[in-house]
Amino acid sequence: MELPCTDSDQGPADKHEATGPSIPMAQISSGAAMIMLDASGRLILVSPAISTLLAIQPGDIGKSVADIEAFASDAAFARDVGRAIADGAHAVRLFTAPQRTLLARITPSIARSGEPCPVAIEFLDSDSNAAAPACGDEASYKAIVDGAPSMIWTCDPQGNLDYVNRQWVHYTGLPLAPTPGNSVDELIHPDDRPQAQLAWQRAVKTATSYRDELRIRRHDGEYRWFDTRAVPMRREDGRVAKWFGVATEIEDRRRSLQRLVRSEHRFRNVFEIAPIGILEVDWTPILDFLDESAASAEALGNAFRHAPDIAGKLLSSTTVTGVNPKAIQLFGASGANELIAKISQVFATPAADEAMARAVDALAAGEHGFAAEISLNAIDGRGVTVLLRMAFPTSESGNRVLVTMIDISDAVNAQRIEHKLAQIVNNSFDAITSKTPDGIITSWNPAATRLFGFTEDEVLNRPATQTIVPASHIEEEDAILARINKGETLAQVETRRRHKSGRLIDCAITISPLRDSTGQVTGISTIARDVTEQKRVEAESKVAAMKLQRSNVELERFAYVASHDLQEPLRSIAGPLQLLRKKYRGQIDENADTYIELAVQGAGRMRDIIDGLLAYSRVGRNAATIAPVDVDAVARHVVTILQPAIAAIHAVVEWHELPTLAGQKTLLNQLLQNLISNALKFHGDRQPHITITASRIDGTRRWRFAVRDNGIGFDMKFSEEIFTVFRRLHAHSKYAGTGLGLALCRRVVELHGGRIWAESEPGVGTTMWFELEDGFNPEDTGESV
Repeated sequence: MELPCTDSDQGPADKHEATGPSIPMAQISSGAAMIMLDASGRLILVSPAISTLLAIQPGDIGKSVADIEAFASDAAFARDVGRAIADGAHAVRLFTAPQRTLLARITPSIARSGEPCPVAIEFLDSDSNAAAPACGDEASYKAIVDGAPSMIWTCDPQGNLDYVNRQWVHYTGLPLAPTPGNSVDELIHPDDRPQAQLAWQRAVKTATSYRDELRIRRHDGEYRWFDTRAVPMRREDGRVAKWFGVATEIEDRRRSLQRLVRSEHRFRNVFEIAPIGILEVDWTPILDFLDESAASAEALGNAFRHAPDIAGKLLSSTTVTGVNPKAIQLFGASGANELIAKISQVFATPAADEAMARAVDALAAGEHGFAAEISLNAIDGRGVTVLLRMAFPTSESGNRVLVTMIDISDAVNAQRIEHKLAQIVNNSFDAITSKTPDGIITSWNPAATRLFGFTEDEVLNRPATQTIVPASHIEEEDAILARINKGETLAQVETRRRHKSGRLIDCAITISPLRDSTGQVTGISTIARDVTEQKRVEAESKVAAMKLQRSNVELERFAYVASHDLQEPLRSIAGPLQLLRKKYRGQIDENADTYIELAVQGAGRMRDIIDGLLAYSRVGRNAATIAPVDVDAVARHVVTILQPAIAAIHAVVEWHELPTLAGQKTLLNQLLQNLISNALKFHGDRQPHITITASRIDGTRRWRFAVRDNGIGFDMKFSEEIFTVFRRLHAHSKYAGTGLGLALCRRVVELHGGRIWAESEPGVGTTMWFELEDGFNPEDTGESV
């Protein structure tokens, strides 16, 4: 009786006639250790012998091979059975059961329709006596072995072949009957031979199973990969009687695995070195949600748009399974673990919620992917704008979604900057234009139309020499173009340009080269400003300055002449008054003595004023050679001159390491003498203490000096007035002076290219500050020293 292949879902009229080996029911009932599986790989029949051999129970009926406990010890067995069912391939292989190794003969049936049908699996106990197989006689055993698609062999305990099947002969081309002492070593690829010999020696020594994957030479010289196994077949006393081996070709499987490994390796290489951020995400929760109902996609999209909390929980249930180095860098994470842990923080933006809603719409519509420009949050607090692309799951990728992100923050910022610059150019009061390197106008802002009268349409793509450059300046324009094309920048070049009406306009232009990413000059930018009015004002100012200079010279000359010529009549008055006071004091009356004294004092003050005015007028009149001046030595000289006044009020004057700088020694001597005299004059009740310091101003050639005192001070509202000629803050009867000392100090400092100012607080003291240029050019002041 034979059991044909049937389709369990169709009636008797629809049965298919099967081809290939049939399965004798008598063999199943006669004690053969067999099982039968249906076309889906589920157990449908169990022989009594197999229940004893593998402890398979009737309760296992309906289970797949992978789910039966007896087959759990050999995971590859279920895979081979599945391949036999799908491909209709017969196979003989070793099956590793608990505490024993079995020889399994897999015999599928294939219907004429090509559909898979039941498969029978017969098990032979390879651990029993070599002369007595577990089922059937020796002839049937050899029939099974010779018909197997695998190479099967046996050898003695020392490893000498004593039997090979027909598949061995067909593959290797060697004789069916092995000769004593022959070996398979020469058939093994030289690169695999040492490993195979070592594994075989270990198996023989320990009398345990042997397994290895190696390359065996075919009869035409080609090497192909085989899964080679051998088990010892023992006598009753436990000694090894024979070795039983099976070599199953795995070339195709190996190649498939290598292709898979190479593909995975290429993917990982791309994943790791890609210049864009990549996330690998398991979308199982979202895909499961979308499978629940037809309206699930719309519901999920609405959740992302209107209920971000709910959508966020669903999104957080997805798992990021991988991030590449660029993604870690992009979002400022310290490593992959931190980025994966904080990925929900990265996508916590309204733009990301809207993008996810659109992605769900695209997935539900059957699209293969989705792209969007969105703003995300970096872990370090930065905002990151990315071009995000999402590849939806396929049958090969399972539930995995690949998300790629290109950082376009710089590009977005550049667009914003470009937009702002365009607004600045369009709203500028200056005419801003651009040209090609050979002078063809390519851009023209509104201010250029206002300045030159030409509209944009009238000048674009035309040479500047045909529009705004007058004929008299064409050579100048050619020279400018030549310099700009060499990479120069010309700032504030004064020239003339032509208005549409024909009149010429005085312009100040700044011309710069425009470069590409390689540094090549690709264009020219010009900023032009009408300076016609400015030049008119400058000309008028120059005339006024010349008049003022002549006036100042005349005034200085007058002051000098007046002060000089007043000396003689003053002496003619002061001399007789002094003689009158000396000869007639006490001889007329008390009033006469008072009047004479007042006249003498008045003449004395007049002499001081005239002397001061003469000194003031002399400053700057007589040219003197600029030379290095040791200010420290000047201070010592001044203190020596003022020593009587210093001693009279027990004052202290000190300084430390004053510099040497270029200047006029006589004037600097007068400057320090006036400042120290002022400090001595306006002292308070405390012992006068005057300090002189100097320090260089960073990054300049200027020195800043300070003359500090602890005198009476003054109100800062008078800080400018004290430097005015004849301006006094105190009555002459209280503090003597002409009101010219500080005015003279200002003049000396300004003639040395510097400035002077004061800081003071009543009752605390005053600091007189002044700055001097080291190595100044007297011509810069417009006067000589």
